Amino acid sequence: KPHGHGIPSAIGDRRARRGFASVSPGPQKHSVGAAMNLNNMKLGARFALVFGLVLALLVVVALVGYRGGAKTFQNLDGMYRNSVLPLQYLDIVNYRTQRNRVLIMAMLLDRSPDGLKRRAEEMPENVKLIVKALEDYEKTDLSSEETQLLADLRATLVTYRLEGLLVARDAMLKGDFETAEKVYEDKISAMAPKVANTIDKLVSIQVKLAEEAYADAQRLNGEVTWILLATSVAAILAGAALAWWMTRSVTEPVAEAMSLAGRVAEGDRKSTRLNSSHGYISYAVFCLKK
Repeated sequence: KPHGHGIPSAIGDRRARRGFASVSPGPQKHSVGAAMNLNNMKLGARFALVFGLVLALLVVVALVGYRGGAKTFQNLDGMYRNSVLPLQYLDIVNYRTQRNRVLIMAMLLDRSPDGLKRRAEEMPENVKLIVKALEDYEKTDLSSEETQLLADLRATLVTYRLEGLLVARDAMLKGDFETAEKVYEDKISAMAPKVANTIDKLVSIQVKLAEEAYADAQRLNGEVTWILLATSVAAILAGAALAWWMTRSVTEPVAEAMSLAGRVAEGDRKSTRLNSSHGYISYAVFCLKK
């Protein structure tokens, strides 16, 4: 058989009888360079290799984008759980606390039985919402400072409710508005600023945490953008290099084969070698000379 083509020996004998010299792909060097030469591969294997490498580059870019998206989501999730939700809980506490104070003021102004009863019944519901919001706030990721402020807020709210709101409410339900007015001035008005200040401190902490999370998100966005840009550019350059490599591995042997065909057409039947062509191209030229 002629080297590397699987052509029966009978064809080789006919070639010899017709005066054609041997056509071979040239000497093969057993080296890393020869092993990496695309000319030693069939076209199907070449395309599979190139497209496989391109797909691998696309997978790398996709993984980088996925990793950046996962980190961004993690930051946003942390901001939501550790800043947004706590702010919502504190808003409930602040609103319901102020609402109870407003109800006491309204009962002092509107002393009708229906008005007193309706407002008195609303106050326990507000207290339940306050307690629930504080419990939910405690379940978030708290710092030592927040834990201490939360404990102070709970103690202040208990005193505010037991010694102020409930005493004034019960006094008005009994018709003792003079006692209710005194409790409002001495207890409710005196303790309200402390409650508000403690809530403000907790809100300030949450705002600061949100600002830090936003700064981290901006930094992460910049890093992910640059990494995606770098990997995309690298993928484009690598793809262009692979395309050039693939094109060169096909066009050069074809050009050499065309040159050989031209010499054969002009009657040159001397020994001719294909220095860079193997596989399909060499076999095609062999058939041409045959």
